[in-house]
Order: sequence, then C-alpha cells, then structure tokens
Amino acid sequence: MEQICAKLLKRRGRPYKLSSVKSVPRIYAISVKRARGIKHLYAGRSKHVKIRLQLHKTKKTQAISKRVAAMFKQHKQSQLRIKYVKNERQKKKRSGIYSMPDEEYWIPSCAE
Repeated sequence: MEQICAKLLKRRGRPYKLSSVKSVPRIYAISVKRARGIKHLYAGRSKHVKIRLQLHKTKKTQAISKRVAAMFKQHKQSQLRIKYVKNERQKKKRSGIYSMPDEEYWIPSCAE
C-alpha cells in the first residue's frame, strides 16, 4: 500500500478532463488545487477509471461525488485534479474505496 501512496503522491495531478482518461483498472486520486497547495480529497480503486470519474461528476450518492458535481456546477472544475496509477500487486477484481473520517477519503497510510 505504501508504494501505491508514494506513486500517487509523486504523480502530478491533471485537470479533471475525461477525454484524456482511458477506461482501465487503476487506483486514482481526486485533489483540489488551492492557493496554499494541493488538498487530497479522495482515493479509490476502479476497474473502469474513466467511467468512475464520470459517475463522480453526475451521480451524487457519495460525499466526493456531491463535492465534484458542486464544483462543476459552480464552474470551479479547473481547481480539480486527478491522477491514477496501476497497482501491479492488486489481485482483487472489484471496485472499492479507501476511506478516512470526515467524509474525505484518502489512503490511510498516505499521511503527508
């Protein structure tokens, strides 16, 4: 898990534009760009990362989805960043999330 955290934290975030994202299995992160730096909001695992990121924009069933949808509605999507990595060791086939308290999600061992 720590290797995944290191990969995610090292990787530079890209704008939340789905046109450049492939629908492949990945561990992904959603962050928001602020004046004082980047705040990591969420990390998840999906078999189809492009579809999952689209669902975060449109379905408002999770706290992160509500937040992403609100930022698009307020035309603040330019502040959102996404990044994703392949987990070579991951054997599980199902989608999932890594959660932390306060309705923000991040891989627990990724403390900065």
